[in-house]
Amino acid sequence: MSVETEDNLKETVIRAMKNLEHSKDCQVKNCAIQGCSEMKTITEHMRRCKEQEDKSCGICKTVRFYLYKHANGCTVEGCKVVMCLNIRSKLAARKADAARTSAAAAAAKSSQTALSS
Repeated sequence: MSVETEDNLKETVIRAMKNLEHSKDCQVKNCAIQGCSEMKTITEHMRRCKEQEDKSCGICKTVRFYLYKHANGCTVEGCKVVMCLNIRSKLAARKADAARTSAAAAAAKSSQTALSS
């Protein structure tokens, strides 16, 4: 990926994250903030999408990327960004599972080393 393409992608992600975070609290029907109305429409789509279960919806896949990116860095208790708290708990469970797996592998390696000595 070229530097220019990578920079464009970063800008797109930053802009989408700002729109996502702004739209969660925005009550203005025709908000003048660029991207707000579109983000509201997209998050409403995610709430109603029937294809989300089998992960076949392209819109939901794209938005899920931004939601995971948001949730990964979010520390706001009671965050109102759609699915944030749910995703954060999933990420924490994955991290805990990875830590347990790593600890078990280290223990097995340690006992293996002790047996061969």
